[in-house]
Amino acid sequence: MKFTIPVIVFAFLATLSSCKKDELTLPADVTFSFGMLPVYVDGTLVDRGYEDNSASNFFTIDKGFLAIEAIEFDGRRDEGKDVFFISDLGKQILADLESESTNIDVRFDVPQGVYNRIDVTLHLCSDKDASLILEGVMSWGNQNSAPIRFEYCYADQVRVRAKPRSGNSIVLQKDKLSKARVELDAQFMFRFINPGVLSEATLVKIDGQDVLLINSKNNISIFNQIANRLGNSFSVVFE
Repeated sequence: MKFTIPVIVFAFLATLSSCKKDELTLPADVTFSFGMLPVYVDGTLVDRGYEDNSASNFFTIDKGFLAIEAIEFDGRRDEGKDVFFISDLGKQILADLESESTNIDVRFDVPQGVYNRIDVTLHLCSDKDASLILEGVMSWGNQNSAPIRFEYCYADQVRVRAKPRSGNSIVLQKDKLSKARVELDAQFMFRFINPGVLSEATLVKIDGQDVLLINSKNNISIFNQIANRLGNSFSVVFE
């Protein structure tokens, strides 16, 4: 009889531990959205032979398109096992960064818990089309302008350390929708590109229109300056 109470206590504690482990496996609903921080830069006009070279020139980058093959999630929790998975959504994620819309619903069930670290890796698409396109307008003077188009056609992986909207930890809870916003900072990407640099860029005819095309084959030096900052231009914020 003297062993009855310890056995009961042990069984009770074991039950509590089992329940706690079960709680840590319950799924939290996490949805991903994609957007961008646009850029507007003005500066002193560099004369390209236009009649009106007295006004300032400027450029904007306010549209973007992102193609993602997969999303990799790597999370560390205060309690419970680490969480790692790579998405299998059946098709590419095509995100319009201006309208913050996607061709498919990007949503995952992630084990709930308090995460002290989450790394999100974006696997950019590997087909022949651009995995990232940024668009805007370059203006010279008051009446002369041309579309800007930046194309990135590489199947890179961009790893981002996610942050909470507030606090130090990311808390995912069952029965509560968590939102993860992926944002591209175009201001950071174009930080060292001023209107004077773009005003001297080569224009390319596309469908009969002059376009300031920036890619691995056109305006290469400008492309390299922008592309080299791509890996540090993304952020992921959970709320």
